[in-house]
Amino acid sequence: MTRPALLLLLFAAFVAPPCFAQDPTGSVRRWSEAQALTRAAPTASCLAAASPEGMDWRNVRGFYVRLEADTGQTLSGAGTLRAYRYDFSGAAWVRVAELDLTVPAGASGLRRYAYGDRVTVMRSGCVLYAADGVTVSGGTVTVYITAWVGAA
Repeated sequence: MTRPALLLLLFAAFVAPPCFAQDPTGSVRRWSEAQALTRAAPTASCLAAASPEGMDWRNVRGFYVRLEADTGQTLSGAGTLRAYRYDFSGAAWVRVAELDLTVPAGASGLRRYAYGDRVTVMRSGCVLYAADGVTVSGGTVTVYITAWVGAA
């Protein structure tokens, strides 16, 4: 290997976020839910056999969230995705306002909007993003979470 190629390889390894390096098992977990423009707070465990809510967050290293309007509709650039975490020890959903995502004005006119990749140190419980006052040209929205899963 030439010196410039080696330096480039070392630089790429240094700047790449560790949670998005290729997991040897290629483990990706996906969750989605069609929601009203304002969704009620979750009440059931995400691991419940019947009607589970949210995404299992065990061993999640990183994730991103995507918001999508119904087919033929667009986002209007308003509203929030409220973050909730299911705490297994307390057997209850808890609001995590620090993780809320605002629908930016720049999303207006788009059918889909994705929030940037995030690293997480919270590696247990469950997570749910609930629409709150999201506006669209018509219909409802679907919230997607894609997570990279694996040992630290």
